[in-house]
Amino acid sequence: IPVQIEGIHQKCYFQLDTGAPTSMIYGKPLASLLKLGLSLDKIYLDSVEYLSGIEMTLGGSRLKAQNLSIYPDYGKSIEPEDSLKEIKLGTIGADFFQHHITELDFVNQRIVFYTEREAWMTKQAPFVPFRFQGRRFMLPCELNGKVREMFYDSGSSAFGLITTKNQYDKMADPDAKEIQYGANSWGDSFPIHHKASSQMMQMNGLNIPLKRVSYVDMYSFLPPLIGPFARIG
Repeated sequence: IPVQIEGIHQKCYFQLDTGAPTSMIYGKPLASLLKLGLSLDKIYLDSVEYLSGIEMTLGGSRLKAQNLSIYPDYGKSIEPEDSLKEIKLGTIGADFFQHHITELDFVNQRIVFYTEREAWMTKQAPFVPFRFQGRRFMLPCELNGKVREMFYDSGSSAFGLITTKNQYDKMADPDAKEIQYGANSWGDSFPIHHKASSQMMQMNGLNIPLKRVSYVDMYSFLPPLIGPFARIG
């Protein structure tokens, strides 16, 4: 999402990441903003550092973002002499959606927030409930005749469906060639595997072709994080 900050001439943006429960600003570009003369205050709460407030134009709307958590030693510095460089200042997380009905229009690259449901929304298709516990978008869908919950993470948009090794083996085309490489997540690399899939996923009455299915060899490097996600489809 494009962002303009007064006095900063570089092209800056925030990444929309529904997988992040809170919005944040990255430590390295924040340090650059301070060096460039912006008056920004930090606060500390439970040993976590926050930016108390920053005024900006985000996607064309003027706002003041308050209490942004700071992700230390991450991102890229802003160099005053490099006006053509695009800078990712931080992440817009799921907290941004908490109090609004949100329309994500990927075709026209537009996000619209509504304070109440409008008539045209229910004319197109019925609403389907999902869970938002802990600011996690848990969407119901059907695979192989079984209803499962899917964690909607726009930050992993390079992948259509990431699932377990067991489900991966069931959904991938038997003769498809496997592709493997190291993917990057918050500065860490982890092994990911892909195969083509001709199976369909049903969501809100629509058939969606998977085209490709992926799994992460998570047990090889992050065993403490597996537990909370064990039941996700």
